[in-house]
Amino acid sequence: MKVDFLYSTDFLAMNAPELSHTCMHLLCTAGEGSFVFNEKCYHIGKNDLVVMPNPTRAKNLAAAPGMQVEWFAADRMNFTSLSYLSRYCTKHLGQSPSAYRRSLQPREV
Repeated sequence: MKVDFLYSTDFLAMNAPELSHTCMHLLCTAGEGSFVFNEKCYHIGKNDLVVMPNPTRAKNLAAAPGMQVEWFAADRMNFTSLSYLSRYCTKHLGQSPSAYRRSLQPREV
């Protein structure tokens, strides 16, 4: 099933086959984990942000106990560059992708 937009907190679902046409933004909010993408291992921890085209290419997902993430995957809509995607988001969402990313980051109390 093809999806246009999906939000989740399930780290282990980030490479589901139905996300092959999407670009994913993932924010780690607690703990740590790792995955392999394009033959390279990535380790992520609290406050790390990952932007990944075609998340189905992520393999060997591993989450330590207590790891928490929030991610969304959106259809790339055949954008030829991230610049076009950024302008589209700003026009239709009222904020840039980086402003959205900042709004997701936990605030210090």
